[in-house]
Amino acid sequence: MDRCETILTTDREEAGSAAKQVDQAVEAAVPRALFVLARLCLCAFVLVTSAYCLLAYIPFTYQWVIKCTLVKWLPVFVSVHPFLYWAVMALVALTLAPDVRNARTRRLRICQTMTRVFAGA
Repeated sequence: MDRCETILTTDREEAGSAAKQVDQAVEAAVPRALFVLARLCLCAFVLVTSAYCLLAYIPFTYQWVIKCTLVKWLPVFVSVHPFLYWAVMALVALTLAPDVRNARTRRLRICQTMTRVFAGA
């Protein structure tokens, strides 16, 4: 009976080390630079979107800045905004892949991703 427990324990330890190796490989596939780049893109996107919302909310700036196209790149940004949203969210979702594989953070990341999908729909 002791030999059976030893074999089972050894198999579990090997399975645990194999899971760690897979996690390390996944973390190597999504380098830190991609993580930082995705977060910077998300921050820039949210910042520019917030600035546009503020300009569109105030009647004076809406009339003179947005309707009269005082800022030439703003209408272009508004027209490509949905495509930029999905591109940035796809980039962020790539960086969340290791967290989805982790049992402790899986629910949080899936809920976060689904919230972003519903917000973009």
